[in-house]
Amino acid sequence: MPHGHWKTTTFVAGLRLTGLVAPFVLDGPINREAFEIYVEKVLVPELSAGDVVVMDNLSSHKGPSVRDLPPLKWSELMYCFWHQGGPHAA
Repeated sequence: MPHGHWKTTTFVAGLRLTGLVAPFVLDGPINREAFEIYVEKVLVPELSAGDVVVMDNLSSHKGPSVRDLPPLKWSELMYCFWHQGGPHAA
C-alpha cells in the first residue's frame, strides 16, 4: 500500500446482552444505500418482536426507508445524539 493511501473497511453489527448479531463487513465507507441494504437483508431477519434498535446520528442511518422497511419487527427506533466532543465529554 503506498504511503498515505488508506483503505476503509466498515464493520456494522447489532449488540444484544448475549453478544453480537447480524455482523456485516463492507469494503469502503458506509453510505445510505449500503446501510439500508444491511438493515433490510441482515439486521431485520435477526430482530424479534419488542426489540429496540438504537443508532447513532449518522446521516446514512436516517433515511426514511430505514424506518419504513417492511416488516418492521422492532418496537422502537431510537437515535443517539452525541454532543460535541463525544458521548463522554465534560
